[in-house]
Amino acid sequence: MEIGVATNMTAYMQYEKLEKLGVTSYINRLVTSEDAGADIATVPYSVIVQMTRHPLTDQGIAKLQEDYRKVFGE
Repeated sequence: MEIGVATNMTAYMQYEKLEKLGVTSYINRLVTSEDAGADIATVPYSVIVQMTRHPLTDQGIAKLQEDYRKVFGE
């Protein structure tokens, strides 16, 4: 594979996975979907849900909610 395509949001995470698989030497360039001109993607809903399920995402949301409560109460 000479070109890998990912969204800006996930490009770094995807590249890390490719590094772990040891296939980055086969990729000459990583192109984001935005760079490729894609305005929309057809993705199963279950995949979108899975993309948002990550321990760091959960930690970030919890921290944001905690900070919001400190500033605005409730």
